[in-house]
Amino acid sequence: MKPAKMISIAIATLLCIGFISVFAADASAEDDPLQEGYAYGYSYKIDKAAIEKELDMNLTDMINGVLEGILEEDEDVASIINGLTVDDLNFSLALAAYMEVVKADDTGYIIDYGFGFGADFSIAVTVSGMFPKAGTYASEDDIAELEQRSVKFSFSVSFGVAVFASFELDADGELVSITLDASLRFSASLKMGMTIQFKDDGSFVLSYKNSEYAVGINAALCAKLLFEPVEDSECDEVAITADSLSLTGGVTISKDLKALIDSVIEEGYVDNNLLNMTTEDGIKILTDGKFGIDLADLTDEEKTTVMERPAGLTLEELTDTSNLDIFGQLMGNEEFATLLEEAGLTELFESLLADLEASELDEAQLKDVKGAIEEIKEGNEEYRGPRLVFIFVLVVVCLVLVAILALLLRNKV
Repeated sequence: MKPAKMISIAIATLLCIGFISVFAADASAEDDPLQEGYAYGYSYKIDKAAIEKELDMNLTDMINGVLEGILEEDEDVASIINGLTVDDLNFSLALAAYMEVVKADDTGYIIDYGFGFGADFSIAVTVSGMFPKAGTYASEDDIAELEQRSVKFSFSVSFGVAVFASFELDADGELVSITLDASLRFSASLKMGMTIQFKDDGSFVLSYKNSEYAVGINAALCAKLLFEPVEDSECDEVAITADSLSLTGGVTISKDLKALIDSVIEEGYVDNNLLNMTTEDGIKILTDGKFGIDLADLTDEEKTTVMERPAGLTLEELTDTSNLDIFGQLMGNEEFATLLEEAGLTELFESLLADLEASELDEAQLKDVKGAIEEIKEGNEEYRGPRLVFIFVLVVVCLVLVAILALLLRNKV
């Protein structure tokens, strides 16, 4: 079996099993009535404004105050960087999930699940200080003259995952099939008011024109998997067959990032090795930045895999509404609760996420939750945003990069 074919079946199977495991890990004894049309779930959003209201402070002003204090205390750094200001800071987060009983009668059941998580963060900074003059340099040691400049930097990152899954069960509650529609998107961008280009002889050209170093990744998986018990199996095995399967996606790299990578490694490296990839067996992984595997590429043998029946896929577990109570499960986790307490974030976390509580949905509410997941899938800015911890990590990373730049420039004075 070819590696790419094996991977495609494995991805489809693991995503199906992994998705439902998130919700069905700790089924409770609560027994909700199984009625056709019943829906349960939530839609939650939070952004910078909400956090600032909760903390009663302006985060941008707070960070600028910290940066100002750093420059006042370190005279050596201040002699090179005499101004460091956060011009803009934004983040938001969205989380939505639902369970819907689409069919429940004597012939069987259809249970639909949907889940979406969207994340976005952006920061813009102006750095004022002594920068090397624009020009061509043989090496870093060749930088001799500095001049006063103000250079703008901005960084943004966006992430989104959306999954729609439909579980079909027979009249006995045994799983018959899973239909899956899953997508993933990620993008990151660094914009600078300066450009560095390396040459083959080791020299580099420094100029103060705007540049953008960005990368984007997206993937979509659509599949229908059929489940059939293996007769005379001693460990309750099932045969999982791909009735339909499509895995598509792509990678994008900005012009400036492509030029930088090519100048550091070799000309044409991005086109020949990053946007066009082939395995040693000659199987194409990427072509012009795009990839795709379709069911038509698989043989009958490759379409089926046999494994032990996955846990968490019974009718009782699939319709257990407590599985969507993510906030309750988080706060009930002893390790997570201890981590929050040690960080002094328990009160803030409980206040911000108090509304993250699943409940029964009417038709209009269910439509809104599904719409929220679609927004996350498409990357609507309103639904983007990362975890609060991730935000501060990124801010720290930006500050570290600025500090390294300051140290490098100080050595040239």
